[in-house]
Amino acid sequence: MTMQAASTFVVTTPALQEPYDRHSVLERLTTALGTMQFNPTVQYQVLQATRALCRALDCCTGGTLQNRWDDFERHIWPAWCAGRNRPPGHWWTGGVRVIVTGRFVRPSWDFLCTTKTATWVARLPTDHPLAHEAARLNQTLAAFSWLRPAMRGAALNAGLRLLLAHGYDSLDQIHEHDLVMIPAAAE
Repeated sequence: MTMQAASTFVVTTPALQEPYDRHSVLERLTTALGTMQFNPTVQYQVLQATRALCRALDCCTGGTLQNRWDDFERHIWPAWCAGRNRPPGHWWTGGVRVIVTGRFVRPSWDFLCTTKTATWVARLPTDHPLAHEAARLNQTLAAFSWLRPAMRGAALNAGLRLLLAHGYDSLDQIHEHDLVMIPAAAE
């Protein structure tokens, strides 16, 4: 199955508190997936993982997508990370990648610390707001010649995680308080 990528990213995500409707969510996730930078084979595998995510969300409690996501984070995601009942194949995180980077849900900091956030964002179209902020942060970090590559990567992940966890659209929205509140184990 091949999906056409949109030439311009358009945010079509529902409000976080709209009633959960699996068919609407799957349709919106499929549209968002079509804008991401995957070859057709991988895109098909990510689509399968997206369908598996929707089946998992159907089993979660809550009346809204965000409520079900919160339940997914608490109960299903840890099992998937441990290799239990998760979608098959290398791209098992694909649906989760789409729902998080597409800003359909607001993930928790703890959840984000289990992900390769910058790697996920790298597959977004270049005109996606998160991709733009990632490029901006990368450019800023490159100016610090004394930073080791691992530290640059950690800083990039932290910045992107702050955007996602707080629902920010721009790095300019991050305040000192946000940085102070990063758990010590995540630094």
